[in-house]
Amino acid sequence: MMRINRADCLLKNILVNFQPLGELKPPWLGGDGQVPIILPEIYKNSSEGEVLAYFISKQERLPAIVRTAKETVFNFDPAKTINFLLNEAYFVPKRPVYKFLPFNYQLVPGPTRRFVKQLTVLGARRKLAAEGFPSWPIEASVETMRYILSPTKPYMSWPEGKKFAAIFSHDIDTHEGFANIDKFCAIEKKRGILSSWFVVASLFKNHAAELKVLKNEGFEIGCHGYLHDNKLIGLPKDKMKESIICCSQMIDSLGVLGFRSPALFHSKDLFEALDGVFMYDSSVPDTEVFLQYAPRSGCCSIFPYKTHERLLEIPITMPLDSTLLALGLSPDEMLEIWKNKINWIKKVGGVAHFLNHAESYYSGNGKMLGLYQRLVDYVCADSDCWIARASDVADISTKEKELTLCLM
Repeated sequence: MMRINRADCLLKNILVNFQPLGELKPPWLGGDGQVPIILPEIYKNSSEGEVLAYFISKQERLPAIVRTAKETVFNFDPAKTINFLLNEAYFVPKRPVYKFLPFNYQLVPGPTRRFVKQLTVLGARRKLAAEGFPSWPIEASVETMRYILSPTKPYMSWPEGKKFAAIFSHDIDTHEGFANIDKFCAIEKKRGILSSWFVVASLFKNHAAELKVLKNEGFEIGCHGYLHDNKLIGLPKDKMKESIICCSQMIDSLGVLGFRSPALFHSKDLFEALDGVFMYDSSVPDTEVFLQYAPRSGCCSIFPYKTHERLLEIPITMPLDSTLLALGLSPDEMLEIWKNKINWIKKVGGVAHFLNHAESYYSGNGKMLGLYQRLVDYVCADSDCWIARASDVADISTKEKELTLCLM
């Protein structure tokens, strides 16, 4: 029998190392199995017995889980901790810089935008070397919590007995991105892959024919907001809803099921506005270090979860092409990071969700398309991988009865 000890709160909102022992240590945790994690509350231990897990902070070891003769006592609430992390409640978001610009930043030429973005992540390698939560590019806290709650049962199962899932998705932020659609699709069609394309709705009128062809070929079209000026998240609730309603022509014409917020800005208000309009959202990375609203952020999950009563979140679990480019990495270095993350996700049984931008100043150029070919080949060579569109994963996820609900 499991019991949560809530007698005395010892610490709140604190970063510690969580160390599960014995049968509670996930097989995919290496070394001594210590996982950095921020917990909303740690309770004072009052039980005597076998310690199954510790909290380690400043060289102090505190019993986290204790097994007595009658019960297993948790000195924290694992379900509350999971929702705390999924909800990104461990940080206070900053106000996006783009909110204060008097014009749409997309009017600035592409190379200039990329240069400005690189300036915003100046010192990126130094930031990565510094301590922080969540870890990047692999963050194991939520999956560790899920494992200790159910060590013998996979969190989700995939079709055809596959061990993990993969989604290839793309963002089209500008008119320029449309010129590169065929280049990505040519790579994917050779391998029988159907990807998901998130398109800014204000571009639909001029590119409706292209998108309908893409849709008819089996690819998925998602909504990337009405404008990519990154101001959606700062609007009042009623204006936010109006902006989403402006996307209705594209939604209705192409049977759009999914949404991805420009620049991945998201909030409780946005999820509430999306609920009932879309089947799923895909605006939250599992772990990220360079988004505008926080030095480090992410839901810490490599599985879909619910952000609202009905709205499903399919997190972006693979390092973004924009982040890897900002770090100044070579294609070989990028591929190695992706491979390592894929292999870890496979062990856990989650979703490897890729996001590559179609514009030439991101992934729509010769060098990056060559890298994309190598990435696709690597994923497709794994017979244990179920490759699907984001909407297919959403459909499977909504049928999972025990899917974690993120309490906003």
